[in-house]
Order: sequence, then C-alpha cells, then structure tokens
Amino acid sequence: MPIYEYICNDCGQAFDKLLFSAATTAKVACPHCGSKKTTKQLSTINVGSSTPEPCKACPAPGPTGTCPAGGMCSQF
Repeated sequence: MPIYEYICNDCGQAFDKLLFSAATTAKVACPHCGSKKTTKQLSTINVGSSTPEPCKACPAPGPTGTCPAGGMCSQF
C-alpha cells in the first residue's frame, strides 16, 4: 500500500495518506480543514546522513539547531 504526499490548496497544510490502490482517482480530504481541494506531490526518497541537518520547518528547533522530532515534524 503506497503512501502519497499531498498539499491542501485551501489551507496549505502538507500531509501524507496511505491508500489501498495506486490507481485511485478519488479526491483526498485535508485532515486539517476537510477541503477536498488537494494536490498530490512528487515524493522523494530520504537518504540518511551522519550529520544532522537543521530543521527549517520547526518554529522552535532544539538546542543544537536540529529538529527536536528527529526530522519527523508534524509540518511534513
């Protein structure tokens, strides 16, 4: 079952959704505002690094400037 990344065209919230079929054409509702005006995003792979990267999405990064959630922010 593939996981797809979406962005809401109304509120701008990014989210991902586990779908049972890659061929589904049904619109996915935004979990934040409920709008069905969503757009599937191009997914990229995540390659690990031994050096932590600063998180640009966190409103309050940790003391080392890295994401306190280990890069798994709720903003993604």
